[in-house]
Amino acid sequence: MKNQTNVIKIGLPALLFTFMLFFLSSFTLEKSGNDSVTLCSSVLQQKQNYFYLEGLKKKYQGSLDEAYEFFEYSLSLGEEASTLNELAILDVRMGDVDSALKRLEKAIAIDSTNYWYAQNLAGLYLQKDMRDEAIQLTERMVEWFPTKVDVLFALLDLYSQTEDYENMLLMLDRIEEKVGKSEQMSMEKFRLYLQFEEEDKALEEIEELVAEYPNDLRYRVLLGDVLMQGDRKEEAYKIYQEVLEEEPDHV
Repeated sequence: MKNQTNVIKIGLPALLFTFMLFFLSSFTLEKSGNDSVTLCSSVLQQKQNYFYLEGLKKKYQGSLDEAYEFFEYSLSLGEEASTLNELAILDVRMGDVDSALKRLEKAIAIDSTNYWYAQNLAGLYLQKDMRDEAIQLTERMVEWFPTKVDVLFALLDLYSQTEDYENMLLMLDRIEEKVGKSEQMSMEKFRLYLQFEEEDKALEEIEELVAEYPNDLRYRVLLGDVLMQGDRKEEAYKIYQEVLEEEPDHV
């Protein structure tokens, strides 16, 4: 009798579980057309979400190997950008940057609206010294995330690293449209205009700096230098003389 009771105690949950499986499968078979597909899709999505959330929990607990397994199983049920991103992060921590690149490229193909996926991928491109890919991606990010000023600065830096001065000027203009003029950006534009031998534009930039910072003698001296290069020697000498009168020790 005791053994029979144990059999009942052990067998009842199994029977209930079997019954539920039979019920769900029957229900799915009896439903027709789109209803059946919707039910299966819903159950699959719930399983996928469950394993993804378990992966996050294990990750935050520091159990990275277990987290990886949960994310992998979630991914096996269907490719989700968020799961690919999490696996890419773990790939990097495990030293497999190539795998991380592939996962993030897939994640962005699925969802290009997520700033962090794109940011992570751009960082990996730079880590692998894939500058062309980093530039192409960051150029797309400028269009995808028009309010993100830091993307403009990142692209400006990439153009600077590749000595793409023409695009640097274009990017400086776009940044000024977003955040307004600044001393640093005006000086950078001034330097680039001189490099392109566009003296008129260089003169315009330095004149604006002189007007904005009249007590900074450096800009007045630079203005004199530009005038001198443009063969406007009298105007240049006059500026140099004014600077020396205000600060005799200025070189």
